[in-house]
Amino acid sequence: MYEYKLARFFHQSKTTLKQIDDFFKSNLLPADLPETASVHFKSGLTWRNKMRDLVDLPIWHYGTVDFYLQQGCGFYYRDIQSTLEYLLQQRTFAEHLVYEPLWEFDGDGNCVYTDIHTGDWWWQTQVYARVFMCYLNQATLLRTQRIC
Repeated sequence: MYEYKLARFFHQSKTTLKQIDDFFKSNLLPADLPETASVHFKSGLTWRNKMRDLVDLPIWHYGTVDFYLQQGCGFYYRDIQSTLEYLLQQRTFAEHLVYEPLWEFDGDGNCVYTDIHTGDWWWQTQVYARVFMCYLNQATLLRTQRIC
């Protein structure tokens, strides 16, 4: 997280590569602290390359689509599998990712819908699908036991 905050500071303050080099050469970043040990760039060049990777990874593909009124419209896209893998690897997002649905309630006990994981759709898609799969597995198991 410290690495992200430092990189964001350099970017937002429009710090030059030479100034970033000077920052690291003057030992302003204490190396003995656990949070500063996670900083993987130690120069302006490595910082710039990391920033470029944020834009370029996963790689962009170019495609065209034909619409009724206009042919050959270009668009850019990323492979969904590699994009998901990339996002799930980001330490910055780790504490904010939600992998299962939940119900949230206000002080009066009313259900509150604040995000996709608090809505009925996710429950129906994920939770009820699991129940159905368990039912199918049990039914198959029971049929198998009767045959034997």
